[in-house]
Amino acid sequence: MSIIDNMSIIDAILINLAINDPKSLESLKEHHVSMIERINESLRIKYQVFDKVYLNTNHRCPHFEKDLHDLEEMKTRSENKIEEIERLLNEYSHQNKGTSEASTSSLNEPE
Repeated sequence: MSIIDNMSIIDAILINLAINDPKSLESLKEHHVSMIERINESLRIKYQVFDKVYLNTNHRCPHFEKDLHDLEEMKTRSENKIEEIERLLNEYSHQNKGTSEASTSSLNEPE
């Protein structure tokens, strides 16, 4: 099992633990946004190195290419987690909106 697979399992557990807590979901979302920013910076640097060293020498480096692939995969997974968290936050918001409307309407009913 790869590090990326382990991260996905941990993310799934964290999301399940935070599913009814919008503050925790927002924190997870912020974590993934920050992670994407760090990955983008790493990719930018690695591609600069790739352009300067590997393209000029026509030398292939499988480890370097795997690093690039892994970073791209991590970025995609984080983007997917952000979408999932946003969906959960929207669902939570709609559920609470319905609950608050129901409690408000029951307060306004004559006895």
